[in-house]
Amino acid sequence: MNWWQVTGLMLIAEALLPFISPKFYRAMAAQISALSDRQLRWIGLSLLLMGTALVVFAR
Repeated sequence: MNWWQVTGLMLIAEALLPFISPKFYRAMAAQISALSDRQLRWIGLSLLLMGTALVVFAR
C-alpha cells in the first residue's frame, strides 16, 4: 500500500463519524474542546503509539 492509499483510507475513516452521526460528532467535539492541553497531548501520544504499533506489526 502506498502513502496516497493510506492517506485516502485515513480520510475515509475520519469522515465516517460526522457522516453517520453529526449530532454525536458535535457532542464529542464539545467534550474534546473542554479537555486541557495536557490531556489532549496524552491522547495524541497514545494514538501515535498505537498507530505506530499497528504499522510495525502489520508488516
